[in-house]
Amino acid sequence: MQPGWYFLSYDIKGSRLGQRVHRLIRKQAQMLLESLYLHQGNAESAAQLLQQLRHEAKASAQNVVMYRLRQGSPIYVAGQIANDRGIVDLGLPPMQKLQGFQQIPTTLQKP
Repeated sequence: MQPGWYFLSYDIKGSRLGQRVHRLIRKQAQMLLESLYLHQGNAESAAQLLQQLRHEAKASAQNVVMYRLRQGSPIYVAGQIANDRGIVDLGLPPMQKLQGFQQIPTTLQKP
C-alpha cells in the first residue's frame, strides 16, 4: 500500500487520559496544534493507530477522528503553529499562503 498523509484529531476529557493519548500520538505523528496531528503511513498503519487511540482513550468515533489527505492537497495555517520549525518532510503536500495565513516551511531533516 502506498503511504499517505492523515489528519488526526481528538477531544478527550480529563488530564490523565489526555496525557496518555498525547504520549501515544506524538510517537507516531507530527503535532500541528494542541489536538491536531499529521500522521504519515499507509491505510493499515493509520487504521492501527486509530484503533490504539480509541482503545487507550476508551473513546467513540466522535472523540478521535482521522482524515486522509489527497495527494498534493495544500495545508493552510493561520496564527502560531505548534512547531515553529515547520513540518520536516518534503513528502508533505504543498503549503500555500493566503491573506492573513502563514505558510508552514517544508524542509527535509534526518533524525
